[in-house]
Amino acid sequence: MSTDVKSMHMGQITSFFIPTVTLVGQNCSTQIPDRLKSLGGKKPLIVTDQGIVAVGILISLRIRSIFEITWIASDIITTGVFVPLVLAFFWRRGTSRGALCSMLCGLAYCLYNLAIFLGMPLPAFWEQQSALQVIQGVCLSLLVFTVTSLLDEPEYHKADAFLARTR
Repeated sequence: MSTDVKSMHMGQITSFFIPTVTLVGQNCSTQIPDRLKSLGGKKPLIVTDQGIVAVGILISLRIRSIFEITWIASDIITTGVFVPLVLAFFWRRGTSRGALCSMLCGLAYCLYNLAIFLGMPLPAFWEQQSALQVIQGVCLSLLVFTVTSLLDEPEYHKADAFLARTR
């Protein structure tokens, strides 16, 4: 999927995500204000090389298996993004608040599992890195998306615009 398609999906699911913009090169951070203005954004999330390196070092010191790292990455995608992205195509009643709450809940679930995996003495009601763990995360995300969307005002205009763009 191209960045434009991803940003269209996310822009329709939640009204405050902006398209992903990658700036590369020496002193590229000086371009941020102009690029932010051209996109109409107000609050950028800036990830620098130092931030990526720091996270990579933390992960590499604690987790030695590429399979475990891959599992964690797929857990984030499955429990946090899958439900709102798929339901945006099939359920017109879904709202941006429901999608955001579902994503945050999936992320919290994933971070909880990561904390257990890294050795924190937290209660776990499933075997780590199991199908049950993923199924429970998806079900939790689905529940949060559904309940939050039903409690929120319908956003049919956003759903119709989104579906019109996908055809």
